[in-house]
Amino acid sequence: MNCKQALQLLYDVLDREAGRIETAEMEKHLKNCRPCLATYEFERMFQTLIVNKSQNVKDNSILKDKIRAQLDAIDTAG
Repeated sequence: MNCKQALQLLYDVLDREAGRIETAEMEKHLKNCRPCLATYEFERMFQTLIVNKSQNVKDNSILKDKIRAQLDAIDTAG
């Protein structure tokens, strides 16, 4: 597995939608590739943060709107 393949599979692995073989290949790649491991760890922590924050919000639509606004601001900034 190369970096491009690993990054394409990243969210499937994080969301536990990848198969056992794909997940094992990803884990093997991450053991040998620090940049992909850093990306994986960041995305995993970000996903955990979002899940934790969304559990504390009574109206998840407010959180979603805030996230979308921040992502739009990032896109606009370039």
